Amino acid sequence: MSQGVFDCMQWKGMPLFKTVYDFSIYTMLLWTLKPRTIIELGSGTGASAIWLADLTAMFGISSTVYSVDLKNPQLQHENIRFIQGDCRNINTVFDEDVLRNAVHPWMLIEDAHVNVYGVLSYFHSYIKQGDYVVIEDSASKQDDIGKFLVHEPDCYKVDTYYTDFFGRNVTCAQDSILVRV
Repeated sequence: MSQGVFDCMQWKGMPLFKTVYDFSIYTMLLWTLKPRTIIELGSGTGASAIWLADLTAMFGISSTVYSVDLKNPQLQHENIRFIQGDCRNINTVFDEDVLRNAVHPWMLIEDAHVNVYGVLSYFHSYIKQGDYVVIEDSASKQDDIGKFLVHEPDCYKVDTYYTDFFGRNVTCAQDSILVRV
């Protein structure tokens, strides 16, 4: 409601739980980063995976979106691999060869809201310089994010261009749009 709307934003008629600010921030980040691999943890309805795949295709970026949730949405898209999996046991979700061979740059989006520290730690060894990690709805996840950043010092920096584009932390990813340095 603070954004002047009374309902959830939508993409192709499906609820897309992103703010209008995040719509813009993601669009800019996708255009600049041109991610070849997008890993979304927390598919929900699948709308955001469809949105991400549609945007990258529209931008002419050859990307694959891997979208993970406890329950697969009943959607299909040629550039999306919906994966049924539990982020509480993230090491059982992906075949290691998939992660080793996934084309960079990456955008990892944590939106599952469970095992945040474990998820970030698990993906750390696969994330390369210039890849992005976006932790959505991060206000309640700051302890896990801080613990991870302390454990991996000097490996990531907050990209304040995006987090503060509309004003200090006017995003769901408060101080948690990270770039691997």
